[in-house]
Amino acid sequence: MPPPVAVWAEAPARYPVVPYAEYVVQAKRALGESVVRSAALAEADASRVMTIAATAWMPAEEHAIADAARREWTARFVPSSGASVVPGVARQFDDAARRAYHEHRDINDVFGLQLRAFGANPSDPDIAGNLAFVYLKLSPPQPETARQVALHAMALRGTQLRAARPDDWTTFAIASALVGREDDARNALYVAVAVTRDLELSCRAALNSLASYGDPMRRPVRAMMDRIQAYGRNRESAYCNWPPQWVANVR
Repeated sequence: MPPPVAVWAEAPARYPVVPYAEYVVQAKRALGESVVRSAALAEADASRVMTIAATAWMPAEEHAIADAARREWTARFVPSSGASVVPGVARQFDDAARRAYHEHRDINDVFGLQLRAFGANPSDPDIAGNLAFVYLKLSPPQPETARQVALHAMALRGTQLRAARPDDWTTFAIASALVGREDDARNALYVAVAVTRDLELSCRAALNSLASYGDPMRRPVRAMMDRIQAYGRNRESAYCNWPPQWVANVR
């Protein structure tokens, strides 16, 4: 089995002191209202990028995928009326969730912290992307919600003209696979390959998803590895080959 991937590179210094329970209420309201609308609109933008990725088998076309992912998205997020947005508090909870994840605390604790972060600022694409990831780590996973929140995170990055984050596309891919949308899962992994600055990390994340979720990820991950080989990029990391070494060893 491949080693675990560290999703967050740095552990924060401290936890929030005040629980701020009201931000859970705000988060749930946003998830049930604003995020649903944001994700529905973002589907068209994501589909535009994935359509380009689906047929880009020449290495020179990889730039076209990345450019499409970085182009301004048309989806717009409208926060729930009356919501109290406090970016500093949101970052504090987000940092606490990162630390909790690094320290291998109960995933429910991580989820509680990340949900509060999102409630304090649902317009932060990093916080939204991290929440989408945590939804996949719950027992059982909640892939439909993870998919919506990942779309929301990608739309926020697109409308704020921030660089596409491969982690969001990988989360979207996994969530799509788990709800039976294999084509989206495959094409989203293609996009992740095109926009990543660390191909080994993206390959390890894909292999981890295969180890964690099994058959729904098998064909999307293999397609991703075939794409990497077609681009001649599999030499960048031993993790970017098929079959993966840990599967070969088991056999």
